[in-house]
Amino acid sequence: MKALFLDFDSTLSKPQFLERLGVWAIADKPDVLNSLTPEERIANFGGADRIAALDSLLSAVGSSTELYIESLGFKHAIIPQLETASLMRHFEPDNIYGQDELRSVKYVKAKLIASIVASHQWADALFVDDSKDHIAVANKRRVCRTLHVQGNGLSLDEMDDIRAWAAS
Repeated sequence: MKALFLDFDSTLSKPQFLERLGVWAIADKPDVLNSLTPEERIANFGGADRIAALDSLLSAVGSSTELYIESLGFKHAIIPQLETASLMRHFEPDNIYGQDELRSVKYVKAKLIASIVASHQWADALFVDDSKDHIAVANKRRVCRTLHVQGNGLSLDEMDDIRAWAAS
């Protein structure tokens, strides 16, 4: 079994600027995310076609890979977004780690990943994040393989890279 650790904001989601509120819709602003209409939630994932691509990716890799989310956002803001996009079915609630859970490792995602990987004795894990800093720490500590998301949210090519990793 393998493990895939995904960031939420700008990795799974594609945060949108909300003109009506004058802020970005990101998971460290739970009041903002919880105020989104269903249509705004779909847009915050990049639209229906991108959600279908994410669903396909998670379905393809989920059979041989344990799926996690690690985010500096809040778990209670992330779960309703995933539910609206019908993506929550791919994740165990206990496998979603937000700001509250990351506090114990001083918000260093690589520390939490290392702990989870060690406890399950997985030989192969992939950490996917849009933050160069989080990726750099994971690489420096040699925690697992990494994939740096280049744009606002996973691209189709990056999704293909994840599929290739899962199939290897």
